[in-house]
Formats: sequence, structure tokens, C-alpha cells
Amino acid sequence: MKKILVIAPHPDDEVLGCGGTIIKNIKAGNEVFLCIMTKGEETYYGKEVLEEKRKEVLRVANLIGIKKVFFCDFIAASLDVVPQNEINHKLKEIIEECQPNELFIPHQGDLHKDHQITFQCALIAAKPKINPFIKKIFSYEVISETEQSSPYTTPFIPNIYIDISQELAKKGEAMSLYKSELREYPHPRSLKGAEIKAIQRGNEVCLEAAETFMLIREIIK
Repeated sequence: MKKILVIAPHPDDEVLGCGGTIIKNIKAGNEVFLCIMTKGEETYYGKEVLEEKRKEVLRVANLIGIKKVFFCDFIAASLDVVPQNEINHKLKEIIEECQPNELFIPHQGDLHKDHQITFQCALIAAKPKINPFIKKIFSYEVISETEQSSPYTTPFIPNIYIDISQELAKKGEAMSLYKSELREYPHPRSLKGAEIKAIQRGNEVCLEAAETFMLIREIIK
């Protein structure tokens, strides 16, 4: 049995980026943990909206069988004003508790600054010297963030394709629970947009549907 930790800057990033892969791993008997880095600003969204957003995360986790969800509760779109050591320390605590064999993190070149900082801090927290149990680190793509980035930043060039043909329907079901995050098609952050992306990625390697990743680090003994 493997232990897997998915670190998501915002609620729904985990489903968009690797929801099918999460479902596939849980079906195989592996344990998956989820870390949500941020929440909205209460003065902007209101307490009730933020409470509902948290419930959405927990509904998704319950649907697909995530073992535990960690909420870091940093303010969204403000990770760049949080002392990096504070973020590093929080992620180290979570990693130490989960002791994952595999880590999934957002792409370093994503448009959103929260994604970039999450990538950087996760790598610091996952240094092999202090976490020898982590054997693989993958970065995932998030529609409406990864493809919207500048062509002059680090491009997302996948070298791992995971077949989610059998998991695509449940990924869509999970995404549908994020009612506050969904948009109408042709917005990429729609149910149809997410399905099209999975089909497109699958088509690249002759699969019905796939999720793609960049292998950041692998330790083989």
C-alpha cells in the first residue's frame, strides 16, 4: 500500500489536476491525503460562503475516499505576503504526519502566484534529508491556470500519462460537488471543459482519457 499526499493551492485544484488519479489510487487500496493551502477572505466572501466551500471539500473527500483533509487556512491570493518559513513549517508538519511515498503538487509555472509558491514551499518541505519516505514527486496541471501562463515561464511538458478512462465519470461527479467553483461551458473550469481536457490528454497517447504530470523527482534504490 502506498501513501499519497496531494497539495492543492485552492479547493477544486486537486480534482481538476489529479482527481482521476486520486480515485484510481484509492480503488487500488492506496491511502490518499489532501492538503488545501488557502481559503477565501472572510470580509470579501462572508462566513457562510466560506463554511459552504469547506463543506464542498469534505463532500468531495467523502465521495472519493480521501483518508484525511488538512486545511492550512492561509488567505487565497495572499501566499506571497506570508513568510515563506511559516508555509514551509506547516507543510513539513503535514508531511511528517502523513509520511507519503508520493507527493502531487501544482506546476511551478502556473499563472496564479499561490500555485507557484505552493510548488516552491512543498519542495522545500519535502527535502529527502528530512523526508526519506517520499520516493516520487509529481506536478499536475490545473485548467484555467496552467495553460493561461506566460509562454516565457516554465512550460508544462508532461512526461507521465495516467489512464483515467474508468475514473473519468467519478471525477466529473466529484467536480460537480464544487458548485461554488464551477463555471458554464466554454469556460475551462466547467464539467464539459474538464472532460474535454481529459479526453484530449488521453488522445495524445491513444487512451480514452488521461491526466498528465511532470515527474519532478524519483528516488530508486
